[in-house]
This record gives sequence, structure tokens and C-alpha cells, in this order.
Amino acid sequence: MDSLTLVWLDKDNLFKNIPKSTDKDYYVKKPTQKEFFKKD
Repeated sequence: MDSLTLVWLDKDNLFKNIPKSTDKDYYVKKPTQKEFFKKD
């Protein structure tokens, strides 16, 4: 399930243990020097 999932309505209670919605999976991290200069 996507980390930005947000349940609006769940009449049948099917989505019980959904973690709090967050965008942390979409943050861009600064590459290390090795990653930056890596040639594929």
C-alpha cells in the first residue's frame, strides 16, 4: 500500500491497521560522492 493512502470511508471496516499517511518515501536524498560519480 502506498504511504500516502488515506481512507475516507470504510463502512465494512476492511482497513483496520493502516499507518498514518506520510510523504517520507518521496523525499529525495543527497547522493554520496561515490553515488554521484558512479558511471553505469
